[in-house]
Amino acid sequence: MGGGGIGGGKDDDNEKTTKIGEWAGEGVVAVTLGEQIAEHAKKQQRKDRRRYGSGADSLVDCSKFTQEIAKNFNIQLPRTAADQMKWFKENGKFSLDPSDFQAGDQLFYTDPNHTGIVVDSGRIFGIIHATINAHQRGSLKFNPIDSTGQIHNKSGSTTGFPNKFAGRGRY
Repeated sequence: MGGGGIGGGKDDDNEKTTKIGEWAGEGVVAVTLGEQIAEHAKKQQRKDRRRYGSGADSLVDCSKFTQEIAKNFNIQLPRTAADQMKWFKENGKFSLDPSDFQAGDQLFYTDPNHTGIVVDSGRIFGIIHATINAHQRGSLKFNPIDSTGQIHNKSGSTTGFPNKFAGRGRY
């Protein structure tokens, strides 16, 4: 007899779908690897209180953050934003097209000197990234992004985010 009858394969698929990416206690079911990465990045933003920025070994900069997120999914990314962008290119997972963002994509900016993870806030797409300014210690921040990949502040201005979209990697 074997097989499980009509729909046996579908039941197997449904079982996999409901088990993949369930974050205990949060009620979130993330199906794709990208969705899992985005949910993990959001979780880090809520709980991570380390210093973020650049210029000191004790700080976690943008590429260190994305490297740590990837490591949680057994993906070994290089350390710098430039090398991470090169990794995506070499693995055929890179695009210059800003019109096809998905949760979990890693975005790169200007030559690249900045990177972060795309998340869907339920209303808009945005990026979680490690950032710092001259007046505050660094932190993980969510900022909206537009259809060109440009980072905006919460009021909609691009002031403070001069870096231009340089491409995206998809895990």
